[in-house]
Amino acid sequence: MNGKRGDGVVYSDDEDLTNLPPGVYVLTVTDENGCVLVLDPLEIIEPELLTITLIEKVDIDCYGFNTGSIDIEANGGRPGYTYSWTGPGGFTSPDPDIFDLFPGTYTLVVTDTSGCTETLTEVIVQNDEITATINVTDVTCYGYNNGIIEIESIVGGVPFTTGEPYDILWSNSRFGISARKPFSWNLYYYHYRRSWLSKTI
Repeated sequence: MNGKRGDGVVYSDDEDLTNLPPGVYVLTVTDENGCVLVLDPLEIIEPELLTITLIEKVDIDCYGFNTGSIDIEANGGRPGYTYSWTGPGGFTSPDPDIFDLFPGTYTLVVTDTSGCTETLTEVIVQNDEITATINVTDVTCYGYNNGIIEIESIVGGVPFTTGEPYDILWSNSRFGISARKPFSWNLYYYHYRRSWLSKTI
C-alpha cells in the first residue's frame, strides 16, 4: 500500500521501490512481535543536468579553405563522456574539439556514463569567394606604353578594419612592375610601366 501521511511524508509498504525521484528514503522493518528495525537513511542522487558549452567557434578564413574549428566543454551528468561529431562530406570525430573544418553544419552528441545524451549543432561559414571584373585594353602600336587594365569591381572576401575593402597588388616580371594600392569603390586603371591613375565611379 502506498500513500501520504498527514505530515506530507510519502510512504509505501512494498518490498521494493522503483521509479523513484531523487530524495532521502528510510526503511522501517517491523515483525509480528512489534520489534522494529530502522535502517540508516538512503539517498537517491540525481546528477546535474548534462550540458555542452561552446567555448569558441572559428569560421573559415578564406573561400575554399578548411580553417574552421569548434572548441566545446561538457559538464554535468556523470563524467566519462563519449563524443560523436558528424559533419559534411561524411565527417566524423570522437574528439571533443575539432579542427581543419570545411564549411557546413556539424552536430555533436555527448553521452555520459549513464547513457544520458546532449546535442549541440554549430555551423561553420565561409565568406563569399573574391571575384574581380577586369577590362583589358591592349597597346595600340608597337613601342607604345598605353595599355590599360581596368578593375571595374571586386566582390567577396572580408573588408579590412581600416575601411578599405581590398589591398591590390600588381606585378609583371617582364617589365619589373610591382605596385600595391588599397582598392576603394572606384575604377582603377594601371598603365603599363606607368603610375596608378584612378577615376571615381
